[in-house]
Amino acid sequence: MELHKQAEELREKGLKLIEEGKGEEGKKFLLMAADKFDKAAEFSDGVAKEVRLKRAEWCRRFVFVGEVSVPPHILSKEEVKKREEERLKGESESFREYIRGNLMVREKEKLPSWGDIGGLKETKNTIKESIVLAYARKPERVEIEGWRNILLFGPPGTGKTLLAAATAKGLDASFFNVKAGQVLSKYYGESPKIVNALFGIAREESPSVIFFDELDSIAISRGAEMDEETRRVLSTLLTELDGLSGGVRGEFLLFLASTNTPWDIDDAVISRFEKRIYVPLPDNEARRDILRIQLDKKGFEFDDYDWLMEKTEGYSGRDIKVLCKEAVYGMVRELNPGVADVADEGLGEIRKYKIKTRRLTKRDFEKALERMKPASTEDMVRRYEEWNNRFGAMQGNKGV
Repeated sequence: MELHKQAEELREKGLKLIEEGKGEEGKKFLLMAADKFDKAAEFSDGVAKEVRLKRAEWCRRFVFVGEVSVPPHILSKEEVKKREEERLKGESESFREYIRGNLMVREKEKLPSWGDIGGLKETKNTIKESIVLAYARKPERVEIEGWRNILLFGPPGTGKTLLAAATAKGLDASFFNVKAGQVLSKYYGESPKIVNALFGIAREESPSVIFFDELDSIAISRGAEMDEETRRVLSTLLTELDGLSGGVRGEFLLFLASTNTPWDIDDAVISRFEKRIYVPLPDNEARRDILRIQLDKKGFEFDDYDWLMEKTEGYSGRDIKVLCKEAVYGMVRELNPGVADVADEGLGEIRKYKIKTRRLTKRDFEKALERMKPASTEDMVRRYEEWNNRFGAMQGNKGV
């Protein structure tokens, strides 16, 4: 407001000087006023921003073009209010369209199910309990609430995203898959409104599951640098999380967040999560389950799962998926040596080409193991376990 006031004073002084016949001096004041209006517009939005930009333009046109007949249009309070209401309505609708088109998963039938996740029985049961407690009939005057917000943390590739998607699939719920970059706008003030709109639509589409990936990217500890827009997003998110605990009867909204670096998250944010679950690297039985999902369920034959289970110790579920793909590709290249050349013959010939396959062997996996190493180290795992001992509310049994 101070900048706008200064701009108006400069404009009025410039016009007065011009009336007094001091044209050149008056024009200097008008150009200074134009710069002040531009600066004021930077810290404004909506109709106020539009008006200040127009006044800056008028001052410059007065100086350079000679348009002196009318002063810049000043909107009445009623006009400003009306136009601001129209702008906010249109802005809200655009945010809603963005969320439905970019963050809300449309093809729910393609989401993974609980059976697609190896291991993690305790973790899956905790989430399932929340669903049952939200909908099951309870004794009169008895209130039992399920968990409304859960933080999943652990090494990369251990199944955190799969857990969120399977939760939505099992409930036939609306699923919102969100990454931090999708709610951070380059335009000042828009990001918090996107977060508000996200939760608003999730409530409308209840039952809903919101999965916020890489929470650490906006919830870094207070000692780290954070820009103002990210800070506003985090504040809005925390307000929404506080509101989940008192959800409307009959409404189900579960917020799941994930992080690979929980130690980077501010303590105030950590405390907002009712359940903090460590999702570790898969143990022996979980690795066996994951291998069968990646091989048996995809039509490949392999006999020695015990051997491969031992060889993949320290691998995440994602690592194992890539390892299996590497072994399959090696086998395909061996049986189809000219397969790459088919790409030069056009799409019609590619569709006619039939890939030859065979049973997978130890040798296929030995070659794959030479190329594909686990992404997590022992030191990384130790750090997750130490953080879990201090802050974790539960450890998910190992799997993916």
